[in-house]
Amino acid sequence: MSETIDEKDNKMTEQQYIEMSNHLKETYDKISEKLFRSEIKIIDLKKDLITVYGLVRTIDNILDNLYEVPHVVVVLVECLRSHLSDVMDKELFNIKEGDEYV
Repeated sequence: MSETIDEKDNKMTEQQYIEMSNHLKETYDKISEKLFRSEIKIIDLKKDLITVYGLVRTIDNILDNLYEVPHVVVVLVECLRSHLSDVMDKELFNIKEGDEYV
């Protein structure tokens, strides 16, 4: 059978396949590097979130034992602790609203 003109034009040379493969590898390597850096940033953010949550819990516990603290400060710390607790459940422990604790 003879090839049509389109079939001849659409054939890729070995060099074109190698170039395409190299380009694909470069693209994959760039994406992998970005993903790795993103995962490191996420881990650091989670560590920061855990630290902040621990500090807010400590402040909340200290305020429970103090008597001359303005009520508004106590309420603000309790709200912050509650909000951080929700964020911890959602972002670190993957507990969605409505899920029950085991």
